[in-house]
Amino acid sequence: MLSSGWVCYLPGMKPVSRWAVAALVTLSGIASSAFAQVEYVREIEVPSGWRSVLGTSQSPFESVGPYTRPYLTKEQAYFALNTSTGEFDWGADWQIEVRLSPDSRLAWMGGGATSNAHVLAITSLGTILTYNITFQAITWDAPLAGNFGSVVHSIAPFSLDTPISMITDLGHHTIDRITGTVNAAPLSGVDTATTHFMAYGADGLLYVLDYGNERIASFDPDNAFAPVNNFNLNSDPGTITANEQFAIGINGSFYLSDGLGGGSYYNSLGEFEGVFMLPEGTEGTPYTGQSFINTDARGNIFVYDAQTGLHQYQDTSVVPEPGMVALLGLGMVVLLALRRRLPILRTG
Repeated sequence: MLSSGWVCYLPGMKPVSRWAVAALVTLSGIASSAFAQVEYVREIEVPSGWRSVLGTSQSPFESVGPYTRPYLTKEQAYFALNTSTGEFDWGADWQIEVRLSPDSRLAWMGGGATSNAHVLAITSLGTILTYNITFQAITWDAPLAGNFGSVVHSIAPFSLDTPISMITDLGHHTIDRITGTVNAAPLSGVDTATTHFMAYGADGLLYVLDYGNERIASFDPDNAFAPVNNFNLNSDPGTITANEQFAIGINGSFYLSDGLGGGSYYNSLGEFEGVFMLPEGTEGTPYTGQSFINTDARGNIFVYDAQTGLHQYQDTSVVPEPGMVALLGLGMVVLLALRRRLPILRTG
């Protein structure tokens, strides 16, 4: 703790000049500020001839496991993106029994260290389908049963062992993946007319883009989806939030689209961090299908925007730039050097 005089005591160390600590604090502040930013990386070409890109959400990230890269999905096949090159270098056709349509909604799930990656999908046959990516096989397919409306906006899983959330034109519901049973699960205080998108956080809470109320709201599935907390979206005229599927990063950050190829982001506490946008003059490749945001465990952010194309960004707070790591290292060197060389000035 810094004293009011000239001496600073650090645990396990000799007294050091407070200016040494100030130097480190300053460097740390600069680094932290630089960490909290999203930078443009590249344009990614959507394979030609695709009938439709299907909207997807993501389950919470596993720290280890097979789901380490994003997938782009169409009705007939899916492809894995190489985040280093920006190219789709692996893909597979769905089994013939997988019936998807432009109105299908999907969710990708990481498997962790001991299980496989999966995709969940609402099919054109009105079923909830579980597909094992590792074995490229259907593992379960149950018909949806219940009154849930006619339009499905999004689905969101927390795990394969918990009910799946679904938002339709009649509001929020849960799905039993094994039986297909659909039950209404209203979200208190939410504008149901404009709320279409959601995602589970690593804390087990359901986060909803309550678009009509200009906020992200969280709900507890273990307590009948009782409201937990919320944070307002930045109301600055320069910040635009589109009503599209958002993503929650491995560090708990929220990434939301602006509908123009960029977006805005908030930290895990709901504090506004800034906006990200395409560089001036960027020419993307529009496509047919859904617009949404995905991210991966390495801090890459993928903005799927039907109007402007597919764009890759990087959140440097997830994977700090080497220069920032070196800056913090330099700060520690300065602190140790000053501790050994500077005289101890005492007050009083």
